[in-house]
Amino acid sequence: MINYYNEKRYKRTNCSDCLANKQSKPMAIRRPVSKEAAAEAYTKWKEDKKKAELKRKEEERKLKEQEEEKERKRIEAEKAFEAWKKRTEEAMKKSAKEEEEMKKKKEEEELRIKEQKEKEAESSFRAWKEAKDKEIKEKLDKQRKLEERKKAEEERLKNERKYEAHQAFQEWLDLVLEREEKRRVL
Repeated sequence: MINYYNEKRYKRTNCSDCLANKQSKPMAIRRPVSKEAAAEAYTKWKEDKKKAELKRKEEERKLKEQEEEKERKRIEAEKAFEAWKKRTEEAMKKSAKEEEEMKKKKEEEELRIKEQKEKEAESSFRAWKEAKDKEIKEKLDKQRKLEERKKAEEERLKNERKYEAHQAFQEWLDLVLEREEKRRVL
């Protein structure tokens, strides 16, 4: 950018930067410019400056918007991550809870089945024992009845033999008495 000043002429001088860098280039000699050209150039410079300022502001605004957009996206991503993390934790908790409930239900079912089998085994054992006891009782009753019949039969036979023996003795005695009577009568 060219700097325009009032119609002053600058001589060639060495700048301190050039001397520090050990360069000895002279500065450009400026020529005087008319007031209208200077005013026109100044106006143009001012417009260029305004345009540059507007462009800079626009770029700053865009940069700021980009940064805000990046920040917004970062916040959204962070929120999305937190939401995902929360959903994942809830899903894991729900899954763990369901697994715990399933395990508990399975244990309860196994316990119920075990108790049912024990009850069935106990009832079937009771039924078997009752049937066995009934069978044994029937056998014992049958055996007792058989023994009673046998004893009764033996008793009857004994009494019958006794009676027959007594009858035979009586008959014999009657015969003997009859013979004696016949002997006496004779």
